[in-house]
Amino acid sequence: MNHLAIGIGAGRLEDDRRRGPAKARELPVRVLSRLVHALGRQRQRAALAQLDEHLLRDIGVSPEQARAESDKPFWRD
Repeated sequence: MNHLAIGIGAGRLEDDRRRGPAKARELPVRVLSRLVHALGRQRQRAALAQLDEHLLRDIGVSPEQARAESDKPFWRD
């Protein structure tokens, strides 16, 4: 699974404001990119939840691991 942190801390936003307009214009692109990745991760988790035990064994994942991963909210790694 692709692991990507999508949180943006308040300090990071403040740093962007101090670096000027060019850096501030990049913020929406970074936020959108992280959202797209998070939604893709959620699709992968939903697909993982649909696999039967035989297919999970083929990829080396236990049913418990699959359930734990698919139960995570989309914003978590």
